Amino acid sequence: MATPYGHGLAGGILYFLLNRKLPEGRGWGYFFLYAGVAASADLDLFLDLWTGETGRFHHGISHSLGAAALVGFLAAGTARIMGWRPARAFGIGFLLYASHVLLDTMTVDTKPPLGLQALWPLTDAFTLSPVPLFLDVWRWPFSPEMVRHNALTVLMETLILAPPFIHLFYARRRGEAFSRTRVLGVGVWVVPVVVGFILTGSILKGR
Repeated sequence: MATPYGHGLAGGILYFLLNRKLPEGRGWGYFFLYAGVAASADLDLFLDLWTGETGRFHHGISHSLGAAALVGFLAAGTARIMGWRPARAFGIGFLLYASHVLLDTMTVDTKPPLGLQALWPLTDAFTLSPVPLFLDVWRWPFSPEMVRHNALTVLMETLILAPPFIHLFYARRRGEAFSRTRVLGVGVWVVPVVVGFILTGSILKGR
């Protein structure tokens, strides 16, 4: 599915959306914490490696809204201990982890069962967008073709996610809240997504 880099960018976007100022000093630790939580669902790959069974855990219930809720509760519990606002911590933890689920449901998948158990525990069914936005990641076997494909995957993630990330970064630098009414603000969110859908569809047709 999407790379840790892409998930980290999504976490950074959520950081800027949920915080009105750029991080300063220790604040950068929270910035990277957001990015890490957004990418953390892929830690289940280590379970696959440990068992030697590819796909046994990856894209299972660890990639679901149920798991996102669990992360939210863990964040809320930590916040209560630290004297922070548990409700806000739950929302942040849930959104960050759920962003991973969302990105992966919109990513190309070619290995059955296609998709992920995104709606667990409501259902065990596998979910996948019929129109993908992101390219998949090839993990094995190692080859020059794999390197080229994964480089293209990272390039596509940059094309789609970097514009809103950069826009929000500079908006926070100027002390501005993101305005959905601005043409530039709308453009840096909508145009990359539309272009991403078109390019991904074209790449898949060319295979």
